[in-house]
Parts: sequence; structure tokens; C-alpha cells
Amino acid sequence: KIYRLHGESGHALVDLMILSTEEQPEVGKRFLCRHPFIERKRAAVRPTRVVELHHTAFENGKVLENVASLEESRQYVKEQLSCLRADILRP
Repeated sequence: KIYRLHGESGHALVDLMILSTEEQPEVGKRFLCRHPFIERKRAAVRPTRVVELHHTAFENGKVLENVASLEESRQYVKEQLSCLRADILRP
């Protein structure tokens, strides 16, 4: 599963990948995040908002979710970009 954890400022703190068997992050509950490649690098976060980023749209050739229109997709991307901190965006 993939989540985006937001902080008090409303900005995204981290994107988190976990196994479906692992404990899922919850709003207001401390969660320890580990760097995927540097074992010693960790961060404890207390998210104010948790957004699940991955949804299964197709399975066995069948549509499970309605596909968003181009305009809906464009609006979603703009909203997501506005949640990112300025220091991690490229000019």
C-alpha cells in the first residue's frame, strides 16, 4: 500500500510504501518511517492527514473504478503539487 502523510502545515511530509500486512498510518498517531535504502535514516511523524495513493482500477480485464476525465486528472495533479513543499519542487 502507498500513502502520503501530511503535516500540520498541510504540506506532504513523506510518501510511504508498506506491505498490506503492516500497520497502516493513522491521523494523529505517531508513525516511524524508514528510508528505503539507508537503514539508519528514520523519521517519526504524526500525520494530520493520511491519503491512500494507490487504488486498483482494473482487475482481470474488468474496470473497478471509473476513469477520471482529463480535466479531473489535471485538477488532481494541481492539488497534489500545491501540497508539496517549495524546497522539493524543481523550478
